[in-house]
Amino acid sequence: MLYTPAIEPGEPLQTKPFCLARAEVSLLTAEQYALTFGPVLIGVPAAGVAMLVLGDAFMKAIGLVCVLWPLTIPGRAFLITSRAARALRAPTVASVEDGALLLKPDHGAGLRLPLGAIWRLKRRRGYLIVWTRRLALVFLPESAFKSPDAVERFAAALKPG
Repeated sequence: MLYTPAIEPGEPLQTKPFCLARAEVSLLTAEQYALTFGPVLIGVPAAGVAMLVLGDAFMKAIGLVCVLWPLTIPGRAFLITSRAARALRAPTVASVEDGALLLKPDHGAGLRLPLGAIWRLKRRRGYLIVWTRRLALVFLPESAFKSPDAVERFAAALKPG
């Protein structure tokens, strides 16, 4: 559970500029989906094994697909994060302003995510992870914040309500 310290009025809630590598974004995304949808990642291959053992030729083919399906997660994460990873290669500043999480890169269009679209927050492996209601992810490195208390203040401002 996240601690929610008091937010000083007028105090800017923003990070220092940060960059994320494409591989880093892809691996973090794959990890988050695997942790969130773990039961499905166990159930589908288990059903596939049953089909391989008990099914006819057609069912065995479907069973093989079910068994191999979890192995595709890293590749799919790499593909679905390509646009976000391209934007985060440039130095980016995250801030909370006007009821939205803003990601402003040095160049190009940024991202404006209304606070109402935030589903949940997690802290894991040195990142503040923002899940949206559409199951998109935003990774904010804790090293981009001035202090651990700044991470908590930022998280409190983003807290889904």
